Order: sequence, then C-alpha cells, then structure tokens
Amino acid sequence: MKSRYLMHYSPTFKAAPRYFYAKLWLLLTLVSQFSTLSANEQKHILVGTGDGPPFIRTENGSIYKEAPGLSIEILQSIAKHNSWKLEFVEMPFARQIVATRLGEVDAMVAVFKMDAPDLLYPLTPIAVAEHCFFTREDTDFWFTSLQDLDAIKLGVINDYNYGLIDDYVAENKQDNILKVSGQDKDSLTKLLALLHMRRIDAFIEAKSVVEHVTNSLNTETLRIAGCTTISPAYIAFSPVSEESEQLAHEFDSAIEQLRTQGELKQLFQKYGITDWHK
Repeated sequence: MKSRYLMHYSPTFKAAPRYFYAKLWLLLTLVSQFSTLSANEQKHILVGTGDGPPFIRTENGSIYKEAPGLSIEILQSIAKHNSWKLEFVEMPFARQIVATRLGEVDAMVAVFKMDAPDLLYPLTPIAVAEHCFFTREDTDFWFTSLQDLDAIKLGVINDYNYGLIDDYVAENKQDNILKVSGQDKDSLTKLLALLHMRRIDAFIEAKSVVEHVTNSLNTETLRIAGCTTISPAYIAFSPVSEESEQLAHEFDSAIEQLRTQGELKQLFQKYGITDWHK
C-alpha cells in the first residue's frame, strides 16, 4: 500500500515546485512594480492661501509663478524633497481656517498658532511677522500701551490675531475698532483707503507686508507708530487628516536640509528678508 501510494503521488509532488516558483516569481515581479510606483507616487496636498507679499503673492486668484513669495517658495522646495504635489486655492483668511479645520483643504499657509490652536503645526515656522501700527505722516499717535488706543480709531482685519492687542480688540469697550474683511490683499487695500479718507487714525499689520505693498503701489508715505511683538507663522495642517502628523514631520526635516544646503539662504536673499533663525 505504501509503495502504490508513493508511485501515485510522486508525479504530482514533483510538478508542484515548478508551478509554485512560477507563481512566486510572478508575485515578486508584481510587488516590485507596485513598490516602484508607490515610491514615485506624489502626495497631493491642497493648500489654502491668501495674499501677503513678500511671503505670499497671488495674481487673479492663483499663485504668482515668477515670484510667488518667500513662504510659497520654501513650501515648493520642501515639496520637491518629499514628492508632494501642491495645489493652491485662494480664499479669505477666516475661510482658510474653517476649511483646514474641516479637512476641506489639507493645509493653510501662513498662520499664527493663536489664530487656530486646534490645527496641527510643524516645529519650524515658515514666516515671521512683526506687527506695527501705521498712521498718516501728520499724526502724532505712538503706541506704548493698550490705553493709547483709546484715543484713536483703529483699523484691523476681521478674524486676524495680533497678539498683544487681541483682548482689547475683542472687548472693544471704546467702540473705536473698525474691522474689514475679504481677501487678504483687499483687506489691506481697504485699510489704506480708510486711513487716507481719515475714517481711521491707524491700522495694525505685519511690517514687511505693508512696506512691500506700499512700495509696489507707490502710495502715500506711512508712518510707523510703534510695534507690538514678533510672531512666527506656520504652515498648518488639517487635524482630521491621518497624514497631517507625517507631513509636519517631513516639513521639519526638509526645511533643515534646505538651511544646511544653503538653498534657504538664497530664498531669503531673493526676497530681502533676514533668516529668523540667526
């Protein structure tokens, strides 16, 4: 019985390895091809943004190609290091926060942590802003404390956070705060117009942004009437996306490489901005 069983079983047993190895070879080939495709696959990242030269510059609703701004170029360089495929969509600042919070976009740039503390942030900022007060040249106002604001009409952008004066703006006991809204570039243009028409006595905004805009528009000379604090701004990732934590880690690693390799220095020089890590 034993001999007949082996004679009957042996042909099938000998044929099995050839069939098995053929299937194994095919499987390994498919896995190898899939791995190659996965390695080359880009992560599509939808980024909400506004307009705030020299950090972000848009034109007709799209990122300006020739000089998109320091923060955008940093992000584009990081995207190359990490095989990210970036897509930008311009929207008002408050809408950016909501869209990022809900996962309608994957990230927004640039935002202060105090603007939306519930979003997910990398360790390294993508911009730094010094908020200053701007007046007409014929105005004597100078900011030294919050009480100084009681005597003026102050223009601010709706849903923006400015740090030191945020509680004052929120309480607005003197009824002396005028808020404007809209796209970032439109909001600043409105503040400049309101100042020119003397409907406000001063407005507060990032110093580098105002200087860039006024120089490009050849508007009347403004007077800096004191500044508050220097605040880091970040790319913020959606808290509902499972990839956000990994994206933040990849951002930090890549920006350190850009600094080590000297690429970051070149971008700072291009836009006339000093590296905030110095």
